[in-house]
Amino acid sequence: MNSEVTYGQEFPDYLRSNYVSTPLIDTKGDDFGLAPMTKGYFVFCSNGRTGLGRILREPKIDLFLYDLKKNEISLFDKSGLCDLDDHRNNIGSVSFTSDLKTLFISRNRFQKNYNGIVPFELMQVDILEETSECSTLPFVNPDYSYQQPFFDSRSSILYFISNIPGGKGGFDVYAAKRYADHTWSLPVNVESVNTSEDELFPTTDFDGNMFFSRRTENMGLDIFCLIKETTFPERLPGPFNTEGDDFNFVVIDSKNIVMSRVTKRNKSSDILLFSIFL
Repeated sequence: MNSEVTYGQEFPDYLRSNYVSTPLIDTKGDDFGLAPMTKGYFVFCSNGRTGLGRILREPKIDLFLYDLKKNEISLFDKSGLCDLDDHRNNIGSVSFTSDLKTLFISRNRFQKNYNGIVPFELMQVDILEETSECSTLPFVNPDYSYQQPFFDSRSSILYFISNIPGGKGGFDVYAAKRYADHTWSLPVNVESVNTSEDELFPTTDFDGNMFFSRRTENMGLDIFCLIKETTFPERLPGPFNTEGDDFNFVVIDSKNIVMSRVTKRNKSSDILLFSIFL
């Protein structure tokens, strides 16, 4: 699909160009939770591919590795990563540091909270030569959920969503600064993007612009962009937003973007590649 898109001057230059959209991953289940790794690879979550869920005969979210160059998908190797292979785990999303030595992951806790709900927690996995060390991030309150981590290695800031008290409503976007391996600031509510609705899947690009999704009236989840050093996010126009749900917008580089979409036709989320020509 080829198209030319006209954007307002407030959007990054690399979005104002022709594009080609290509379906990458289309299963009967949900495909989401995109996390860039080394050049040409990303990890994603799915409950619709062959993996632990098929073995257990129940919906189960597994991690998969996608090779953009070869257009190949394989199970992401979790062996040696603490207890992430435990069949009780549902993986919400993951994010890597640029040196691939640390992995941030959202997974379900094994105990219910005071409301009888099993919340998600954020874990840090330090990948060593022959093993790994795992720890729950120090600011996590076990009564609330912490999901969809995205680590910006340029600023050493971890973005995520949470329903902790003090937010604007539902799930809000938060930011925590990493000062050292296990030293963090307290999470700060990113007030300029949050509303009484749920804000979901925060990511940043190479210039520090933020992307996230929010449910809009009659249009499902739409993708918004908060330009660096501004305070008012703008909804991205087509082709990135449609009548379906559009979310998990991840800038791979200045020419390639991946994202998830739920169309009204198939009811499950698939992953698309947008190749931008400058």
